[in-house]
Amino acid sequence: DPKPDEATSTQKTWILNYLTSFINTLKGASFADPVNGYSQYIDAGSFMDHFWLQEMMRNVDAYVVSAFMFKDRLGKLHVGPLWDFNAALGHMNFMSGEYTAGWDYPLRGFDPVANIFPRLRQDPEYELALWDRWFDLREYEFSEEKLLGDIDYYADYLDEALGRNNQRWPLLGIKILFENGENDLGNVYAYPTYQEHIDAMESWLVARLDWIDSQFWGTPVIFNKDGGEVNTGFSLTMTRPAGKTGTIYYTLDGTDPRQPYTGAAVGTTYSGAITLTQTVTVKARYKSGTIWSALNEATFIVGSPVVINE
Repeated sequence: DPKPDEATSTQKTWILNYLTSFINTLKGASFADPVNGYSQYIDAGSFMDHFWLQEMMRNVDAYVVSAFMFKDRLGKLHVGPLWDFNAALGHMNFMSGEYTAGWDYPLRGFDPVANIFPRLRQDPEYELALWDRWFDLREYEFSEEKLLGDIDYYADYLDEALGRNNQRWPLLGIKILFENGENDLGNVYAYPTYQEHIDAMESWLVARLDWIDSQFWGTPVIFNKDGGEVNTGFSLTMTRPAGKTGTIYYTLDGTDPRQPYTGAAVGTTYSGAITLTQTVTVKARYKSGTIWSALNEATFIVGSPVVINE
């Protein structure tokens, strides 16, 4: 509220000034200042989630023609709502949408919204938090099991309607060209069967996830259990991913073992199995030189084992 055609000139001027101040701050030398920088204007988490959803799907319409923002009264600027993903998941050979490798946002450098994201990534704190968010999402929401399971569920749900849809619009096996058909731009998938479309989309998505995973040096520390209920005395172990080097630091009180902005290690150095005797939230990273890994976080609910006597 209000709708655009209902907004007063005063309201329009206010939001324009707010956006202008944000963009000017983002362009400034002190844009990453935690108090006076961009963070005073935007909800950074919403920008991260928007970025990862668009990049994971490699949405041809991302950032430019299907980008919206909103701001609640007294709140910060958010990106959203999300929509318009019909030209995603490798479906279009336009704007490199068919490729599983490569970032999407640099291809839209002509657009002021798209240009927000590379600037944010120049802030080391934002960049690390961005990767923390990615690997957190990969634990469940963006896991292959969850994503492919969702695709299979909806493909099965829509299967009954497929025959009627194809009877009304017989498009299976046909390459639909983009607009006037110049340059052979259009849909990549032109398979004769519904299942081949699903298989191709799922294969593309798995490859895309793997490529994004490979773009960050410090994949998270590995716990021998991903949180949950454990018995008193449970031994928690931590290891670095294969091929990674550095010292593991951890905390048991839910704080980050890395100090923001200074990058100093403020956690405990991991030297062996940790015996858990009470419920804790564990956070861990490893550090190699001055470079930190992404975060792993898990809550362990510690209780006595239940013994049933007959």
